[in-house]
Amino acid sequence: MLILKKTVVLVVVYFISFIFIREIVISRQEWVQNRIHVPHNQYNHTLLPNFPPKVIHEGDHWARTIKTNSMGLREDDEIILPKPEKEFRIFVVGDSFTFGNQQLIAHLETRLNEVFGNDQIIFNVINCGVGSYSPIIHLARLKHQLLELDPDSIIYFPDLSDVYDDTHRYLWLAEFDEKGKKIIE
Repeated sequence: MLILKKTVVLVVVYFISFIFIREIVISRQEWVQNRIHVPHNQYNHTLLPNFPPKVIHEGDHWARTIKTNSMGLREDDEIILPKPEKEFRIFVVGDSFTFGNQQLIAHLETRLNEVFGNDQIIFNVINCGVGSYSPIIHLARLKHQLLELDPDSIIYFPDLSDVYDDTHRYLWLAEFDEKGKKIIE
């Protein structure tokens, strides 16, 4: 009976030690910046500029397939300012559907250039999608970042979850004047 009690205590101590050490290792990995969304003071959250960082966990294969430029846009190239004279710049704005659909963005740019492009105009379609965004956040981001990049056109892909996001999830971000009109901060 004494041997059974000692064995049970030993197993419990090993189990608790394993859980404790595992938590230390996992929390250490979380200290290394390997997540693409970061907090933002004007529009709740944004994409981490220049993602992926140089250090990514071995098992984080998803992070290896995503790339952002220095402005946190899902683009391989930097946005040139002032805009080149022949460039027709199109921003595609939306939530995770837009962010995750890089093939759609590339196909749109290719087709526009094949059908309408010539030596006078070159279409540049830029993926401005960010997961978990809603119209309130899109408006703030347009005002504080995207309009400064001189787009010629903006395509917005709304999502059915946007209604819930604006009326529940992100309503606290919105400010309204005395007439109930939205104030974009």
